Amino acid sequence: MSRPVPIQTAPSFEAYLEFLDTTQERYEFVDGNLFQILGGTERHNLLAGRIIVSAFSVATEHNCRLLFSDVSLKTPDETGYFPDVMLICDPSDNQARVKRKPCLIIEILSPSTEAIDRGEKLRRYCQIPSLQTYILLSQNEPRAEIYSRLETGLWSYEVLEQGLLVLRPLPLEIDLAVLYSNLPEN
Repeated sequence: MSRPVPIQTAPSFEAYLEFLDTTQERYEFVDGNLFQILGGTERHNLLAGRIIVSAFSVATEHNCRLLFSDVSLKTPDETGYFPDVMLICDPSDNQARVKRKPCLIIEILSPSTEAIDRGEKLRRYCQIPSLQTYILLSQNEPRAEIYSRLETGLWSYEVLEQGLLVLRPLPLEIDLAVLYSNLPEN
């Protein structure tokens, strides 16, 4: 599914941030356009929450911050997104509302955003020099698609349907069976 019609435009990333100050809703800023982000399902929320709970103490031990979808990410081409889960380990990335140097991003796929997460966001996220891992999690079944930056700067792709999901760069593994256990139906 492609993006809906934008609700309005903004001349710059700074104007986008000013607009965000005037509303309770979340909007993505793509190519000068503002697109409202709709709320997710309980299943979506539980998957993100389980990742945060599983990784929080390890992230803290490594002087990293694990963030939910309420903090904006500014890509190198000045696009503004709200990733479902974002790990920041660079202490210089310290603005309260906007992050620029994530090392891990996780998006949980939903029917309305899957094409965007796999296409537009993948292309833009891979341009972020600090990003080491981009994970797409299925909402419907135990399945993780993992994009990892290699030492050469190229990206590898792996699909995991069972076993341990490694949240690089953290030394943390999450069992997919545990992550997806006892989730409500969509």
